Amino acid sequence: MEDVKFEQFHTIAILGGTFNPVHAGHVAIAQAILRTRPEVEQLVCMPNHIPAYKEKAAIVDGSMRLDMLRLAMNQLPKVSVSDFELKRDGYTYTVDTFTRLKQMYPNLTIEFVIGDDSLFQLHKWYEFERLAELCEILVVARGGQRDMVEVYIRTFCAKYPEFRISYVEMPQVPVSSSEVRARIAKGESVQGLVPDKVLRYIETHALYKQEAGRR
Repeated sequence: MEDVKFEQFHTIAILGGTFNPVHAGHVAIAQAILRTRPEVEQLVCMPNHIPAYKEKAAIVDGSMRLDMLRLAMNQLPKVSVSDFELKRDGYTYTVDTFTRLKQMYPNLTIEFVIGDDSLFQLHKWYEFERLAELCEILVVARGGQRDMVEVYIRTFCAKYPEFRISYVEMPQVPVSSSEVRARIAKGESVQGLVPDKVLRYIETHALYKQEAGRR
C-alpha cells in the first residue's frame, strides 16, 4: 500500500487518530465511509504524531503504527495511509493540519471522520470553529447511539450553523485501542479485535506488553 498522493484527488475523507493499535472498529469505519459516501475518492488514514489530549508515553512509535495501518487496510480499495502529521514536530492540532493541507492543495475537499466520542468533545478542541471552513464532518458511532448522536448533531449545528455534520451508519463494533492494549498487557487474547496481520505484527514486536506497568 502506497502513501496517499493528495494532488491526485478532489474529495477525500480523513480518518485520524493514534491508531495505537489499529483495530477491527477502524476497519469497519473505513468500510462504512466507502459504502455510504460515493463522492469520496480516497479514504486517508492519518495517524497523529503527538495528540494534544493523550498521554505520549503510551503511544508506540509512529512508524510502527503506520506499518499496522498498512497491514490492516491494504485489502480495502480506495484506502491509503499518510504520515502527514507524523512528520510534524510538537503537538498535533487538527485545525493546523487541515489548514496546511488546504494551503498545499487548494482544490482539495476534506471530509473529516470522527467517532461520537470526539463529536461530544469537539467544542473543546483547539480553535474548533475554524474547522467549519476547512471540512465537512462525518460522525460514526461504533457503540450504536444513533438517536443520541443525531440529536447532538442538530443541537451543535443550531449553535454553530456554519458547520456541516452528517451521521454515517455503520455496524456496532464495540472495541477500542485502550481495550486491546489492556488485554495484551494482561496476557489475554485479542483475536478478532484486531486484523490477523496486525495481531502477528504486535506479537512479533512484543508491543503493549508493558501497558499495565505504565498505569
